[in-house]
Amino acid sequence: MPAGKKWIEGTAPEQPLSEAARIALRDRLAAVSYWVERAAGEPVESEDGAEPVHQLRVSTRRAAAAIKACRELLPRRKSRRLKRLLGKVRRAANEARDLDVLLARYREASTPKLREVGASLDEVQGRRAQAQKALGKAARRFRRRRFADRAEKLLARVRWRDADSPEPTLAAAARSELARLAGKFLDAARGGSSPEGLHALRIRGKALRYAVEVFAGALPDLRETIYPALVEMQDLLGAANDHATAVALFRAWSRSSGDPLRFEGLLVDESRAWDEARWRCAARLGSPAFAELKRQLESICAGGGVGCAE
Repeated sequence: MPAGKKWIEGTAPEQPLSEAARIALRDRLAAVSYWVERAAGEPVESEDGAEPVHQLRVSTRRAAAAIKACRELLPRRKSRRLKRLLGKVRRAANEARDLDVLLARYREASTPKLREVGASLDEVQGRRAQAQKALGKAARRFRRRRFADRAEKLLARVRWRDADSPEPTLAAAARSELARLAGKFLDAARGGSSPEGLHALRIRGKALRYAVEVFAGALPDLRETIYPALVEMQDLLGAANDHATAVALFRAWSRSSGDPLRFEGLLVDESRAWDEARWRCAARLGSPAFAELKRQLESICAGGGVGCAE
């Protein structure tokens, strides 16, 4: 299983949707099984040790996106149960990953203020160790719930379920699903650069990005057009979210410690970095590059697709 595999291989535009769905779901669900074992067992002291946790979080998101994209082909109860299990593993990985990002940034810090907070960073490392225990517990639950067996049973039930209409091709389904998600992304982009607006845009951008990965076999030009622009926007939004997450963590830890000034230096730095990252996102939203992305997404919403032969 290649680490960080993005694209679904073996699908084609005129393939029946159910056939392509089995390929996509098998790939995405297998990736979760692969990474959960490595994330639960790897050491966390180094950047390399943190990578499996990152891959686990991404793989759970990709798997959930694939289930959602294939929802018309799946039994509702089985797919809901599998998504709940994915959500529990993802939430365990979220806390560990947030702390990994924080530690990686501060291990490289050289400013005097950050050099003075060694004791605080020791505490962050202690919290990361606790997060690893929680991740191990989630992995054990994952195994007890027989995720791999559940995934195979779900794959066996993949079929087109609407008896009143013919099964669409992958390309037809891709146009419909991407139009829906592109519309939500564009709606979120109208929220501007407020914290709430950027959060909504990041969530909608993730959903659209992961769906593009699923459907790229049907619309291959998406890899060279919309996808790179989405990744650039998501990178900016992700950096802003990292600082916003750090602000929330330090505030919560200060309250729980009973010392409101304990993390004040880090809190000031992260608040400043969040403001700067937020304005970089705002600049991108007003840029010609984002205007071109909007134009391409509006084309999808209008039913034309990108690189699609009608």
